[in-house]
Amino acid sequence: MKKLVMIVLSLMLVFAFTACGGGGDSGDKKSEKSDPNVINTGEYTAEYKGYEIVKDSNGDDAIVVTWNFTNNGEESKSFGWAFDYTLFQDGVELGYSTVFVGDSYDTVDENLMKDVKPGSSLEVKSTNKLANLESPVEVEIGDLLSDEKDTLEIDITK
Repeated sequence: MKKLVMIVLSLMLVFAFTACGGGGDSGDKKSEKSDPNVINTGEYTAEYKGYEIVKDSNGDDAIVVTWNFTNNGEESKSFGWAFDYTLFQDGVELGYSTVFVGDSYDTVDENLMKDVKPGSSLEVKSTNKLANLESPVEVEIGDLLSDEKDTLEIDITK
């Protein structure tokens, strides 16, 4: 009798795990994004608007990436605190670069840490030093508190 109960329980476990395992098209896979230039984490949206190659404060080549940041959350938040973003070139992270606005000491990336109220948007620019002008730049961007990241490639060679 004990063997029969063990077999029945084992079969019930197998069927339970099979039902939970799911196969094929479960909701776990990311759906195809309608716009590859828009990163949406639910509470925050970053829309890639373009880039510019400039000289930084040291005279080195730098990339200035422009984003439209929208706060759909419940509290004021800045782009810098909403997103974890990193730029890579040839598989290596690009360092931060200081790019001044004209002859002033204002930097083009001042809006990165500026808070945006819920329902509002702000144009934000990020600045990074380029390793070269021959390789594309890969952007990894995602929610600051999550491991999930979206990627975006910027072909600066054109």
